[in-house]
This record gives sequence, structure tokens and C-alpha cells, in this order.
Amino acid sequence: MTILRDVPDDRPLPGSFFEPLAMSIHLRRYKEQVYTVFATYLDESFDMNQRDIFAVGGVVGHYGALFELDRKWEALLKRPDINIDFFKAAKCARGTDQFAKFVKIPGSPTPEEQKRLDAISHEFISLIAKEPNVIVYGIGVIQNDFQDVIKDKYALSVLGNDPFPFAYDLAMVQAAWIMKEGEKARKSKSKGRRVEPYLTSFVADDHEVYGPLAAERYVKLKASNPEAEKYMGSHSLGDDKKVCVLQAADAVAYEIRRVLHIAHKQTTKAMRPQFKLFRDFSKMATIHTAVKQNLLNTVSLHKPGDSFNLSDVMETEYTENIRIEEEEEKT
Repeated sequence: MTILRDVPDDRPLPGSFFEPLAMSIHLRRYKEQVYTVFATYLDESFDMNQRDIFAVGGVVGHYGALFELDRKWEALLKRPDINIDFFKAAKCARGTDQFAKFVKIPGSPTPEEQKRLDAISHEFISLIAKEPNVIVYGIGVIQNDFQDVIKDKYALSVLGNDPFPFAYDLAMVQAAWIMKEGEKARKSKSKGRRVEPYLTSFVADDHEVYGPLAAERYVKLKASNPEAEKYMGSHSLGDDKKVCVLQAADAVAYEIRRVLHIAHKQTTKAMRPQFKLFRDFSKMATIHTAVKQNLLNTVSLHKPGDSFNLSDVMETEYTENIRIEEEEEKT
């Protein structure tokens, strides 16, 4: 997979990057075995024309930190000058649905109205960026590549007719990798003491098509990825209109999709300040991107009905930071 870490070259590599997250949990009263003390919230962002990026965003943290993020997010939703039921990043960017009250013509904000919408988005993203012991990451599937690959009937039978299952499976295995990196960071500080892995539970946005199949798919995914399974706890679904941390994951997915437009030359627009918050606060762990060759490789290694074996993700090692380069914006 193509892997991006959008951090300045002098920012730490994963060994130290995950250390604060990994060391934020100290269980001293009981003999350490295996604890699910972390949670990963997942949501997706994509264009309905299926021609740009299908992105999944993840918010990872221990339960105390995520509780604080949820509390602060809800308070911002209710703040009198905002006062909306829930946050949806794409709707905010366009000034539609609950954000229509901030514009004269929903979907067509003026430059001044756009500044107001961007300021609202920036405030919500700031909550994620500034919350200690929370990190974010993402998955991007190039939809043009995906549609080209599934023109072949066999590929279609392996991947399905949209990127949703593959992207979410990849996102969950990527979260397991993050837990593994945290374990490595703790081992480096353990002075030879035994270190057991921490697990992450998963909360994903419900889906009318894939939701009913989620529990069964999750069990099969763990069985197909034994190394990742060591770090994977429970799985549940939620409504992103009601669960604030799922709204945060939606915001992450949207910003990842927008920055991948830049990375894959789908736009000449500048990187959004919202994404730069993740960089500036060292919050963006990884962005995996699945391009055509990755998808073809996946097809060649699987039979129809197989759960995806993504064990190569668990072996990822970083030797340098990779920056997303911006071109000068065209007018």
C-alpha cells in the first residue's frame, strides 16, 4: 500500500510518536494480562460519483480521552452561536442541511459565508487535535482505480461493487497495527518486564447494507489476520448523528479525502488549515492509500467470499517521514 505520514521531517517516527499514547495507561492494581482500554471510532467520506477517493477516518484513544472529546464536542454543538444537532464535515463545507442557516443559498456559500463555515469546522477539528492521548489515521481507496478493477467479473466477486468492505477491513487492521506500535513503545520502556498487548474495541458508523453483516465480517476478518487479531477487541455500530466521536471520525475522513485529492493530483487547491491542525499537533499517525496495483494484488490473493488477508499491514516499518507535497494553487 502507498503510505503517507504528513508530518515535518523533524517530527518523530512511530517508535516515539506512539509512546505518549501507549504510556497513557498505567494498570498497577491487577496483574497485567490483556485489556481493552482503547477504542477506535470509524466513519467514511466519499463522493457519490465514485470517481475520487473513498476515505475511512479513524479516531483512536483510551476511553477517558474519548469521553472528554465526546463531552467537549457535545458542548460545542450546543453553543448558542452554532446550535446544531450534529456535525457532518461535508455538509459544513457546503453549507447544507443543518448548516444551511449560516448561508443565504444552501450549497452556494459566498466567500464570507465560507469563512464562517470553515471557522466552525476548524473549531471542531481543534477539539480532536488538542485532546491528549488521542490520535487519528485514515484509509483512502482511489475510486477510479477500484471501478476499473471490478470491471473484471472475478475481481468484482472478490472486492464487491463498492470500496466499503475493503476500506473498513483495512482500517481495522491498521488500528491493530497502531496498537502493535504502542506495544513496541511500552516494551522499549519496560526494562525487561513482561508487556502484554492492549486491544482496541471498534465502533463504526452503521450502514443500511453492510451493518447487518458487520458482526460476521468482523469475526472472519480476525480469523484471516491472526497477528492483527491479538490487538482487536469488540466491534459495535453506532449512529453518527448521535455519537459525537463518530462525528469526529467523519471529520477526520473528510479531511483525509481532501488531502488525498492533493497527493493524487486530483486538485490544485491548497491543503486545508483543518488538516494542518492534525500535522501541527502530531495527531496524524498514518494514511494508507490503495491504488490500482494494490487492488489487483488483493484480487490475485483471494477467492470469492474470502475475508481479506491484510497481514502485510502488520509488518509495516517506517524509516522516514513522507510529506504530502502541495502544488501552487491555480486561480
